[in-house]
Amino acid sequence: MSNTRTGSGTSRGAPSKSAIGRRGDKAAIGGQGEKAASVKTPKPALAKAQSPKSPSNRAERTAERREAIIEAALDEFISRGFTATRIDDVARRAGVAKGTIYLHFKDKESMFEELIRTALVPLIGRLHAPPPIGGSVRDAVEAFARTFIQEVASTRRGDIVRLIVAEGPRFPSIADFYYREVVSRGLAGMRALIELAVSRGEIQQKNLAQGWVEADMIFVSPDESGRVIKLDVREGDEVKQGAPLYSVDDDLQKADLNQNNATLANAQQTYDRAASLNKTGSGTQANLDSAVSALRVAEARVNTSQTRLTRRSGFAPVSGTIQQIYFREGEMVPAQRPVLSIMPPGNMKVRFYVPEPDLPKLAVGDEVRVTCDNCAGDLTAKIYFIATSAEYTPPVIYSLDERNKLVYLIQARPSRPDTLRVGQPISVFLGAKIPVADKR
Repeated sequence: MSNTRTGSGTSRGAPSKSAIGRRGDKAAIGGQGEKAASVKTPKPALAKAQSPKSPSNRAERTAERREAIIEAALDEFISRGFTATRIDDVARRAGVAKGTIYLHFKDKESMFEELIRTALVPLIGRLHAPPPIGGSVRDAVEAFARTFIQEVASTRRGDIVRLIVAEGPRFPSIADFYYREVVSRGLAGMRALIELAVSRGEIQQKNLAQGWVEADMIFVSPDESGRVIKLDVREGDEVKQGAPLYSVDDDLQKADLNQNNATLANAQQTYDRAASLNKTGSGTQANLDSAVSALRVAEARVNTSQTRLTRRSGFAPVSGTIQQIYFREGEMVPAQRPVLSIMPPGNMKVRFYVPEPDLPKLAVGDEVRVTCDNCAGDLTAKIYFIATSAEYTPPVIYSLDERNKLVYLIQARPSRPDTLRVGQPISVFLGAKIPVADKR
């Protein structure tokens, strides 16, 4: 009985071990939950503390990835050239996916433009910096020249410039971008330094203009696209008018000529039959007229095919010097794209600018004295063009003190063009005799 009561009392009064175990498990679970909750509670605060850093981290990674792409593009362009470089090669060298490159650049040309903008434009910007206190303009120019030699000519930046010179004729948009972003800024900076030197009295030669030598090239190109199979000249060769220059594959033109010859033979037979029947009265005049018309069309097509076949070989339209070859043997040349350029001696010209106050001193037909490094002392040029509109950097105040900022382009033909080279810098003295201006 007592065992029974004790058992019943035990079952009713104190909890069993299993219940204690279950409650202990729940308490343990609850305790772990509380501990977990206490551990998880500061995480949102930690996430909030890290969230402001994440955009900057992404921006840094994006900038690093873009820099790696530009560096890889520089290696590919220098080693392969602009034409042969592919986006796939740049992506492989940069260690990124091809699609990643298109997130930063829309095409290969924009990538090359960014390369010019990051590698060369900051260097040209140093020209716009004024000379140091106590320093002369000459010191500033010489310092920039030393910087150019050290950071451009002796580095991979020089390879970029050489690549632009080589590929520019094939891709005028790249050459225009380079001129707009680099050359024009360099000229503007140099002009500003020269004006500063004039205002300081460091340059006192008033009748001296600076310019350079250019030439009007003659570009020789095929009428239709094809593969260059033969080059008869090299750069620097002297050629006479009518001399052979190159040949482009003519398989398609020969096939077209053969087809038109067969059509002409059929048209001739039709005409002969119609003429014979017309003489005997068995044929009609309408059939004869139709045969004559078909024969004339067939003859015209044969003549056209023969002309197309003949024009697969290029001949010199003028006498001159082969200045540059743009497509070599084995390369595909598009229609109406020049294979090479010829520089006739008479197409050499001198370009220079004069300020507005000196413009009345010059007229078309005047002779000016031209000098250059190690050139003959008796070199002259005859003016044949004077610009009707001024060039300047706005804003310009049209006052008596500011008119000298207006400059006018003048072009002249040198008396001895064989002594000059394209791109050569020259100095023009405006103090020579100017009979045309005196008469005016």
